[in-house]
Amino acid sequence: MTARKTNRGLVYLRRSSGKQETSLQTQLEWAIVKASELGVKLEVEPRDLVHMQANKLHTWKSIRLDDAITGADLDRPGFLAIKRDVESDKSVSHIFTYRRDRLARPEDAMRMGAIEKDIRQLGVSLVLFEKIVGPRERGRADIGDDIGMLFEYYESGEFLKKHAERIIASKILLTKGGFWTGGRAPYGFVRALVDLSGNVIEELVDGRHVRQQGCHVRIIPKDESKLATWCLILDLKHSGHGAKRIASRLNELGIPSPDAGRVRTDQGVPHLVSGKWSTNTIIDLCKNGAIIGNIQMGKRSDGAHRRLSPDGPRLLNDNDRTPEGIPRVVMNDLENTIIGKTGVEPRYDEIKWQEVQTQIKVRGKSQRGIPRAKDRGKYPLATRIIDLTDGCGSIMYAKTNGKKRLYTCGRYMASAGAECEHNSVDAEAILNFVLNSLQMLVQKIGTRDNLLQRLESQDGKETLSDTHLLKQDLQRLELERLDLAERVTNAERRMASETNDDRYEAIGKQFDLFKSELRALDSEIAVRRNQFAAVGQDENVDVALQIFDRVSKVLADPTPRSEITEMVQQIGLRIGLTFVGVRYGKNRILRQLESGMITFGDRELPVPLHGKYRLEKRGEASVCGPKDVIQSESNQLAREEVCNDPSSQMLGSAR
Repeated sequence: MTARKTNRGLVYLRRSSGKQETSLQTQLEWAIVKASELGVKLEVEPRDLVHMQANKLHTWKSIRLDDAITGADLDRPGFLAIKRDVESDKSVSHIFTYRRDRLARPEDAMRMGAIEKDIRQLGVSLVLFEKIVGPRERGRADIGDDIGMLFEYYESGEFLKKHAERIIASKILLTKGGFWTGGRAPYGFVRALVDLSGNVIEELVDGRHVRQQGCHVRIIPKDESKLATWCLILDLKHSGHGAKRIASRLNELGIPSPDAGRVRTDQGVPHLVSGKWSTNTIIDLCKNGAIIGNIQMGKRSDGAHRRLSPDGPRLLNDNDRTPEGIPRVVMNDLENTIIGKTGVEPRYDEIKWQEVQTQIKVRGKSQRGIPRAKDRGKYPLATRIIDLTDGCGSIMYAKTNGKKRLYTCGRYMASAGAECEHNSVDAEAILNFVLNSLQMLVQKIGTRDNLLQRLESQDGKETLSDTHLLKQDLQRLELERLDLAERVTNAERRMASETNDDRYEAIGKQFDLFKSELRALDSEIAVRRNQFAAVGQDENVDVALQIFDRVSKVLADPTPRSEITEMVQQIGLRIGLTFVGVRYGKNRILRQLESGMITFGDRELPVPLHGKYRLEKRGEASVCGPKDVIQSESNQLAREEVCNDPSSQMLGSAR
């Protein structure tokens, strides 16, 4: 096919982690400059990337994004969107991606080469950092282009394989030597930096990493009360107690769990860990060999390129893949793992510990090997439903009960029933209710032309010149913030690895200066955003129409359920549910849905996410996304009571 007329482009951004590779912001800035040089239209601004990351979007304007996803996965949402958009939209003439290894690091270079050829045979040019590869004409061979393309994909794929081999070989050597290979120390232990003679140089607090020639990290006992609790858990398990029963016992005794007091972030909101024991925590401690002086590597295998064996890195076999050929998580038998001795005296009887392992293996036989579903289309509302009962504020997580799909209170599951109640809701029924509610909203707004007319009349209330000046000023400040934030990160990383006291102090002063400047800049950005919101954003009309079109498309055909997942994220939909106990018979109490509400955008539910454990961010300006544009159209629906709708009777109650 002949080349498409130069028109508009799409930008594909990817990174598999936030440290080792070219930053997403750098990739985007390069694409914007390059598109300007080529005269290709890009509907994108630097702040759009911030919005996508904050809302976990893969598609927005001209950006297609896969953040923290390996290039070996050819089913990435952003990558699939690129292929879909090029096929369906003939106005796309260019794809901008920093290098071919951003597009993919494939296991099979031929497969990725075929995908690229299909895209270019549609008349699309691929713009890379060092070159531009133009369209391919179907039926015309180009051996030079084929060899160059396949070589680049082969090299990018081989990088992952060689990297996996190096990592596995290194960890095997460390484990056999009794050294710690990463992660937090086990319950009651602490990481310690030791020299070649085994002398402790420094105890390492969580998060501190030190590289020193001739030294490695070991784990050593630290908290005798925690170790005593660990032994109590093993004794109870050895006597036949189940994990849930043990967790309940510890919660009754008021013993805090290993993560008590730590801060986690879910849905972008920091919160304190409740400190309650869960069944998973109990099982993990029972299976951890550190209590008898062992460290074990390779209990589970999840690598996509190489996996551990007693003889070193190995290729994946049929047991490591699903019938579709996708790598899956495999739990290895003890003989297929690497065991090292910590050099610490056992704190528990080794024979009894082995008997506990046998008991766990027998009891878990029925569930072992059953993979967790990764298809988010099965639960389109996952993490969007919040339990409001008695101020809980917990996310309700997807769960299958027999063949029935449910959303169940996460706090109840995580605390083995010590906190909250067994509140559950039928997943399919509440999905139907949400789609019906959105259909009502769309009907209320009317046609696309009606929405366009109303939004244009609202935007016309202020002068475009004021809006344009504020927009330019805000973009300048946000670019400055991105640069300053990167300096803070670099300084922080250098401080973590610096061993010279003088240099550490000098870097620390720069770090404090950068942090002070960053706080001041955040305050200024917050002021500009408020001014900008008051005047009105130029792009409000386009953004609102994009959202309206997407919602209308999904409602017209809700069959592709992954589209529902991205839609509810884009509009910021959240559902809050309240449950009550209802007496059945004389002594039986069941949990039943009483009421609920739907909100959009940044509107808060009556109970904040994570409830009493929520921690408010300090020193950070809140970010308002374009999903707030059509909030004024949904005020009534945002407070709609679920219990007032007849379809709510289908939502069911917890068992």
